[in-house]
Amino acid sequence: GFFYVYLEIAAESGAVFTLEKTDDPAEYRFVYNNETDTDVFVNQNRLDDLLAYRDEVERGPVSTYDIIRSILEHYHKGTHFLTLLTEVNIVRRTPRRLVASILSGYTAFDHRANRWIFDQKREIEGFDKKKNRYLS
Repeated sequence: GFFYVYLEIAAESGAVFTLEKTDDPAEYRFVYNNETDTDVFVNQNRLDDLLAYRDEVERGPVSTYDIIRSILEHYHKGTHFLTLLTEVNIVRRTPRRLVASILSGYTAFDHRANRWIFDQKREIEGFDKKKNRYLS
């Protein structure tokens, strides 16, 4: 029954809600206080761009690496992992473990000041097995 719950949420995306216990163990109360999480919020213009990119991806073989690279190219100063994961999942459903593996394995992706960036100059270096310090 969650589909109808989402219709009640006024937020475009990134809504923060809680489920509270009730006296009935099979029933929970839905509580939404008009909050959004900035790390997973996607504004309508960006969503339209990502949906157009999804159409492009569905027409031909595009690797998850290329999807991540394309999204990070949009964020010149980098972005948080949750923002990246959210946008990757709009383009193609992708497990967080795969996104983390790609980010931590390819030298073109770097983690600075709690943000992931894409460095086009290092893309030629490819995959580095030793670059896995972000996975635990």
